[in-house]
Amino acid sequence: MNVLLVVTGASHMLSETVRAFRDCSAKVDVAFTVSGEMVSKSLGFEKNFKAFAKNVFYESAVGASPMSIVRLSMYDRIIVAPASANTCAKIAHGIADSLASNIVAQALKRNVEVFVLPTDTAPNVKSAWKDGFVEIKCRKIDLENMQRLKEQGEVKILESPKKISEIIRPDSS
Repeated sequence: MNVLLVVTGASHMLSETVRAFRDCSAKVDVAFTVSGEMVSKSLGFEKNFKAFAKNVFYESAVGASPMSIVRLSMYDRIIVAPASANTCAKIAHGIADSLASNIVAQALKRNVEVFVLPTDTAPNVKSAWKDGFVEIKCRKIDLENMQRLKEQGEVKILESPKKISEIIRPDSS
């Protein structure tokens, strides 16, 4: 199975996302948005992604067009994880002006399965940050955008990082 993991600027569930991919047998490429690259580097996770990635792409180097990476139809699944509130809003409203939102838009046009692990899923979220935890109060608009994504039904919403390992198993096609 060929998978493209798109990493956005969300830190919530980032370590769990790394764990889900670390031991999988899928062929995984990783695409970092500008914010995803910054957050992954600042929290020390970039090296973890590189350890399992076949290819690594950076929006800061390739720009916002997925065509500068590869043909998206070569992937069986595209997973945006963790997906920031900003990325979810763009996807929900059809805005394709970043690497993540462009990849999703183009993948859907090519009938590639897209999965999104949104970070803003409840009014209050406890998130790991460096040596501790922070409480995040999710905005009403962010929760509405997540609900809109669910209702549209074009992308599949992952409820937790644990679901990632289920969808990247070789027999999950």
